[in-house]
Amino acid sequence: MHGPSRIRFEVEKPLGKLAKWLRLLGFDASYQGDADWRKEKDAEFPRIRLTRSQKTLRNETAGAFILIESDHYLKQLRQVINATGIPLSNLHPFSRCLRCNVPIRTTTKDSVRARVPDYVWHSQNEFTVCPRCGRIYWPGTHAERGRQVIQELFGTDKNLGVKNHDKFEKR
Repeated sequence: MHGPSRIRFEVEKPLGKLAKWLRLLGFDASYQGDADWRKEKDAEFPRIRLTRSQKTLRNETAGAFILIESDHYLKQLRQVINATGIPLSNLHPFSRCLRCNVPIRTTTKDSVRARVPDYVWHSQNEFTVCPRCGRIYWPGTHAERGRQVIQELFGTDKNLGVKNHDKFEKR
């Protein structure tokens, strides 16, 4: 896994899918709908607030904001990337938990034996886990869509060095 990006986001509740996709791209995206939502103020790495609300923009006096214009997540992502100037090199796909927003860690196959379906355990050798919620990720098919989105957003056909990851919820 690569180092974390210094670009961090504070995402308001109506933008949950955008928060998930920012996390999938490897960005710290604090989401208002999360149980541990907090408005931390970090002077070294402040958060860019993403909102759909004109009222939010009128009421806030400090910090960076992006007024999200579209209802579609792909257009929202494109707007955030264009507004912030995020380069492809700042992406660290599949490095954060989509639920908890914390960096996921590599784990051993044996440690997840009882927590993943038999087929997955027999067919996969690489697993990562969220240290907070216990969600398990493995190379799989759903991340191909993530790769396609990255290629579409950044106009690249390069092999992005991104492994596919499916998810399995902790039981």
